[in-house]
Amino acid sequence: MIETLFRTDDVPTADRVDALRDQISRLHAPLDLTGRPVADYHAEMRLLTLGSVLVWPSVVDPVVIRRTPRLIRQCDPELFHLSPIVDGTVGSPMNGKDSVFGPYELRTNHSSHLLRSVPEPVGSRCGP
Repeated sequence: MIETLFRTDDVPTADRVDALRDQISRLHAPLDLTGRPVADYHAEMRLLTLGSVLVWPSVVDPVVIRRTPRLIRQCDPELFHLSPIVDGTVGSPMNGKDSVFGPYELRTNHSSHLLRSVPEPVGSRCGP
């Protein structure tokens, strides 16, 4: 098992969303972060690598996380991602339906699948 910890507190405020995008893209697969992050954006990401399975308990301020067909074509490491929701909720389309995951629930996805993850409600902190 390999553990990686990333905190935006270690990055200048203006660079935090870009730093998070770069970190996730490097450790998981290329992703796009969009939306209107709060002025003092905060994220803490813990990543546990168990072979081709990633366990990703994280706390992030709301921002939309997307993995588009273009990003999948760019790089698909064929990883399975388990995301335990710590607090708040995360909306994510699954199998053509909108799903909402709350505290103590587990959201999953595979790097070869489209992803649109929306931490909600605005102002709360939740896992991606």
